[in-house]
Amino acid sequence: MKQIDRIEITDKRYELMLWFFSLTNRLQAEGDHFYEEVTFKQFFLLACMQLFGDRQPSLQELSDAIGCSRQNTRVITQKLADSGYIRLSADRTDRRKQRVSLTDSARQLGKKYENEDEKIMEMLFEGISGEQLDQVKSMLETIGSNLGKVSKWCQENKEKSK
Repeated sequence: MKQIDRIEITDKRYELMLWFFSLTNRLQAEGDHFYEEVTFKQFFLLACMQLFGDRQPSLQELSDAIGCSRQNTRVITQKLADSGYIRLSADRTDRRKQRVSLTDSARQLGKKYENEDEKIMEMLFEGISGEQLDQVKSMLETIGSNLGKVSKWCQENKEKSK
């Protein structure tokens, strides 16, 4: 991150984008080193399954939750299914949809890392107040909302260029 600090960037938006990309890359690299059984993206997907409680999300719902394309989510879920951490099953009412559910192996994996995950969260957010967390969360929610506009704009311009 010190490299970013040394670059003179006059537009703070670009600087912030560099920080986002750098942090996500570093977080993924550290996660890949930390988790022995799965990649960080796979562990993230398993963690996001908690958002659905006992309900089995569709592949599309899970894609939306993790912010990934359906195709990429499909690749990640297939690897997790092959490893025995999730089960993929056809939806009862719409056979085109696939439902995703955790296995006991996934629950055991989550328990294995529960204490370490909490320690990592403490270290990552050390020195950051609740107010600062709220501000960053609000900013990220706005950026997330704006991404919808970007997506729409990109689609419209892609269609115009054809």
